[in-house]
Order: sequence, then C-alpha cells, then structure tokens
Amino acid sequence: MDGDGTAKRTYETVTVDEEMHQQKEKTLGPEHPETLAARGDVAFTYWSNGRFDEAIEIEEEVLADSERILGPDAPGTLVARSNLASSYSSAGRTDEAITLEQQVLADSERVLGPDHETTVTARANLAMSYWAADRREEAIALQEEVVASAERVARIDDDDDLVTARDQLVESYWAQGMTEKAIELEETALAAMEDLEGPDDLAVMDARATLASSYRMAGRADEAKALQKRLIGDLSRIIGPNHPATVAAVRTFINSDGGTAEAAAVDGGGSA
Repeated sequence: MDGDGTAKRTYETVTVDEEMHQQKEKTLGPEHPETLAARGDVAFTYWSNGRFDEAIEIEEEVLADSERILGPDAPGTLVARSNLASSYSSAGRTDEAITLEQQVLADSERVLGPDHETTVTARANLAMSYWAADRREEAIALQEEVVASAERVARIDDDDDLVTARDQLVESYWAQGMTEKAIELEETALAAMEDLEGPDDLAVMDARATLASSYRMAGRADEAKALQKRLIGDLSRIIGPNHPATVAAVRTFINSDGGTAEAAAVDGGGSA
C-alpha cells in the first residue's frame, strides 16, 4: 500500500515538472531562460527518481543550449555546468566530472571572485572529485583554499561552512598521515570555539576530548593526559562526577593515559 503511494507521488512529481517545462516552452519558447531552467528541473526530478541516464542526457542538452543562448559566463550557464558536473560525479564518471569541475571553478573565480559562495562550493566539489580519483595532494591543496576562504568571509568562528571545511580538512590530513597539520587545525578550531562559546560549553568539551585523542594517536602522551585531566575536572564541575560523560572521560584517562581514578579526582581541576 505504502509502495503504491510512493510510486504515485513519484509519478505525480515527474509529471508536474514535465508539464511545467512544456508550458514554459509553449508560452515562452524553447530558448527562453525560464524554459531552460524548467528543463533542468525535469533532469533533477529524473535523477531523484533513478532515471540517471535520461537526467544526464537532458543536463548535457541544457548546458549546450545555455552556452549557445545565454553565453558561457551567464549565471544560468554556470548553474547548468555545475549541475552536470555533479551528475557526472554521482554517476561515477569521475574523469568527466573533474574536467567540467575545473572549468566551473575557473569560470566562477573569474566571473564571481575567489571567495564567492558559488566559487567556494565549486572548489570543494573539485576537491572531492580529486580525492575520488586518488589525486589526494591536489584535493588537500584545494581544501586548504576552501578553509582559507571560509576564514576570510565568515562573520563568526562557528559559521557552518567554516566548521565543515575545517572538519573535512582535518579528516583528509589524518587520512594522509599529516598528523601535525591535523592537530594544529584541531587546536585552532578548539581555540576559536572557546573564544566564541566559552570554555565550559559542552561542544567545547567534545572538541577537547577529540584533541586529547589526537594527541594520543600522535604519541604526545603527556599532552593527552593533561588535556584529559582538565576535561575530567571541567565535566565534574559542570555536569557532575557521576554523569555518564564524566565517567567515560575518567575511564579513558585510566585505560588510555595510564592514570588512576584517584589522580583524576584529585588533579582534575577546573578550566585553566
């Protein structure tokens, strides 16, 4: 019953978009920007419903028509090019995606500027494709540019785009064994979070626990132990010594840092 309902909604969604495109084509003509956009909506709906080959074929036509009618640098053309690149990437056509994403990035930088939201997104998309193609050094270089751009334009240090960019770069650093760079960025993010939210915010506690874990993995045992002890003290003060998070922090201190429960209770002071 539910499957029948889903199929009906899918059919209705596709039909609505197809009818909207046909209406635009009839009233405005096949080469009007709104008609091109409506055809792109049909492609998106096809893709969402598993009709991948049809979606890509339409997006290729939309891009070709947009370049011819609107010009290669028109906003609608940039969107069409980006949509097709994304579809190539999702379809596993990585080489074709990279070729198009390189063009999207170059065009966006030239037309919109290096820090425009569209440009930053294009840079992040190309980085992901480079990573998928095992071109990891190039991917990381682009991710570093994404972080730098996000830091320039972010109004606050917990801006979602900035946080996401830093997190992704940290993951890439770890994946490539670039331990010190990963930790340095984690320290930067933690300091920014402490300045913004205050040292007792629970999200800050999570970031502090993550950094302590990173110190451990890097063999920086003394720093890990000191940070874990501080974490225990802060959690004990803020949410209580018997809270599950505090108990888990003490367990980590004992099992991973060679500490004792007594040392955690005595030495785990408040925020420094």
